[in-house]
Amino acid sequence: MKNKNLLVLVPDYPDEKNKMLGSIFVKEQLFHISEYFNNIYVIAPVLNTFGITAQDKYCKNYKINNISVYFPRCWFYPRVVEIFPISNSKKLSFDNRYSVIRKTIKDNNLKFDLIHSHMTFPATYAACKLKEEYHVPVIATIHEDSGWLNEELGMNNEKINYAWKNADMLIRVNKTEIPLLKQYNDNVRFVPNGFTETYIPLNQMLCREGLNINIHQKFVFAYGTMNERKGFQTLIEAMSYIKDSNIKCYISGSGEYKSFLHNLIVGLGLRHKVKLLDFMSDTALCNWINASDLFIFPSLKESFGITQVNALACGSPVIASTNVGSNEIICSACGELYNVGDAEDLSLKIIYNIDKHWDHKSIRKYAELHYSWKGISNQLIYLYEELID
Repeated sequence: MKNKNLLVLVPDYPDEKNKMLGSIFVKEQLFHISEYFNNIYVIAPVLNTFGITAQDKYCKNYKINNISVYFPRCWFYPRVVEIFPISNSKKLSFDNRYSVIRKTIKDNNLKFDLIHSHMTFPATYAACKLKEEYHVPVIATIHEDSGWLNEELGMNNEKINYAWKNADMLIRVNKTEIPLLKQYNDNVRFVPNGFTETYIPLNQMLCREGLNINIHQKFVFAYGTMNERKGFQTLIEAMSYIKDSNIKCYISGSGEYKSFLHNLIVGLGLRHKVKLLDFMSDTALCNWINASDLFIFPSLKESFGITQVNALACGSPVIASTNVGSNEIICSACGELYNVGDAEDLSLKIIYNIDKHWDHKSIRKYAELHYSWKGISNQLIYLYEELID
């Protein structure tokens, strides 16, 4: 495929300096598959807020090697913003992202042989519309978390259904939900996401020294976007059940839910046990994961869950909720599951596992075997060749 060009459509994408990390996993994926293509073109429409939002402020067109990234400005109603009485289904009718994607292609005279879209709308919808015009195959990765996917299934929206039915191949990042998509498309495959290569095993004691944490301190760590779905409230509540004063909890991240989490910590009288940390770089997060005794992944709804595989890549055991993604990823050799949203059950799993002897090298090998981008990229190239040839 060295003489082929790939068009990638995504709802968001990191800027050149990674100040905005939306769909960072796509950027990492493209880094590994770029050697197989002549050119890769990425189009990620950005909501025009006249520079108010960080995405609009930082996302400018750029090129790295053979990957060109375009951020055309657009307008739409964000799914996460409630606008009464406009439902999420109706919002899809007030969205010009397909038009700006099409204009970007024409303005830059982009030639492509295959489209890989990420998420259903607008990316896969736009990809299927372009397929009609340019007569190229479409492969679509449906990344939506389980709650979002079920919302789309319940919409019975013609644009959503059109996207699922007209893609040449759909990819789901877990096996459990493939039958849901097969109602619309017979050609559905499983390809997981991968861990960020920054995450590697490091010496726990050295990491603790660097973070100025007592080497005898027991603590659990978690990170991610702070919203209700990520379930950090369950972790905080779980800490109220743990009477051992030597077990602490640190949570890193940012988001609109952070003030609620802070108030929850204060309300439960846990300021001495639970600390909220700022958003961190991957390098800093790697140090914290390696310094901790357990990584906690408390998400309420998840299709995959990259943060937990990043932790596994560090050789860290993971205690995760029984969300769809974790059910397939976490095994007894690398962690344990607790009942989703059950703070008391989570507390018991922390107490039981925090002093357990874990084979950190085996956990790292498990991550490398199943979730390295090199292996996942080989799977994707095989699927690309299947469609192009």
